[in-house]
Order: sequence, then C-alpha cells, then structure tokens
Amino acid sequence: NTFGRLLVNKALMHGHVGQGDAALRDAQEALAIHTRAEDPVGQAWGALAVGFYHQFCASDYPKAAVWYARARDGFSAADRGPEGVLTELFLTHTAMYQGDLETAETRCLRTLLRAREVGAPMCESAAAHTRAEIECRRGRYGLATRRLSEALLLHRRVRNPGHEALTLGNMAMVCEHGHDYALAYSYWVAMVPIEVRLGRQAGWPELMAGKCAELLGRRRDARRWYAASMDRYSGRSNE
Repeated sequence: NTFGRLLVNKALMHGHVGQGDAALRDAQEALAIHTRAEDPVGQAWGALAVGFYHQFCASDYPKAAVWYARARDGFSAADRGPEGVLTELFLTHTAMYQGDLETAETRCLRTLLRAREVGAPMCESAAAHTRAEIECRRGRYGLATRRLSEALLLHRRVRNPGHEALTLGNMAMVCEHGHDYALAYSYWVAMVPIEVRLGRQAGWPELMAGKCAELLGRRRDARRWYAASMDRYSGRSNE
C-alpha cells in the first residue's frame, strides 16, 4: 500500500526531529492501513515506526523493543533480510540504552554478520559504530579506540558520512578523556567539512575544536573556531 508506506516514512521523519505526536499518529495509521490490507511487510514497517517513536520521542526503550521485535518477526517471516537486519540493529540500541551491554554486544555481532550475509552495507557500518560505542560505555577506551578506527574505515568504504562524522566525534571524546587534546582537536576539525556537507547547522565540532585549541594554548585558533561555530549555528556560513 503506497499511502501506508508514505505514512511510515513520514512517521520516521517526524520521530527523527522529535515531533512525537505526529510520529505516533502516522505510525499507528500506517500500521492500521497495512493490517486492513493484510500486508505483512507493511505491518512490519508500521511496527518499526511505532518502535521508533517509543525510542526516539518517548525514550521508552522496553516498549520500543517490543515493537521492534514484532517488526523483526514480520520481516523474517517474509524473508526480508535487509529490513530484518535494520530492526535487529534497533533492538541492539534498545538493549544498550537500558544498560544491558551483554545482550547489546550479542545482538550487535549478530547484526554485523547478518548484514554482510544479506548485503546491507549501511547497517554493517552502523553496527560497527555501535560495537565501538558499547566498549565506550564499558569504559574500555583502548578497545573502543580500535573499534572506532575500524568503524571509520568501514564508513568511508561504504560512503556513510553520517556515521563517519559520528565516529570522528566519538574518537575525539575518547581522546579528550585521555587528555590527548591535540589528537582530539584533529578529529573535531576533520568532522567539520562532513557536517557542513550534510547540511547540519549546530556548529558542535567547531565549538569543540575551539575548546581543544584553548586547552592547547592556541588562542587564535580557539577564537577562530568559536566564531565559526556561532556563524554556522546562526546560519551565516555554509563553508
């Protein structure tokens, strides 16, 4: 059902920007449409969209996991490998955000292997980042650094700039935790052009580059990056 799939996309977009009421409304309507049409794949997508709302808008991870599991089972029954991998990745996140790192790691490794099997490179890329994030949450920063470096190479190979930027930011934060502000500075600076290409206006990496430059005693660079951060946040600069 084309309209039902459109509603799923709208629900995911609303959820991504925190418009919870619209996200839930569209997700529930999409699920109802696909249920009436007896479309199991559509129902799975509707369930995923409801789970997405509970995760990203309500921060209700147990409820999100219930809906994601329903979506995963629907995709599995329909032999939809890539969609099933995506849903398993979301289940990995719900376990991680609830602090169940053992379950998260098991699911993450399963997601990585399955993504390679079914040819879902973007899911493989995202799962590689999640595997590193799990180690960060455990406080294993040496292993996390290695995992982040592996993930960064994969992001670049499959051309996943969103996760490339995210991984660079996490690498910078791990370096800051170890008081290596020079290396952290280089990662924040590398993140800037990617964020600009993606059209993001927060100016976060510029701000953090400025902070690291200040800690390194590079006050001129710090002032330059602080100004660049304000310019992009206010929309005055696209460079």
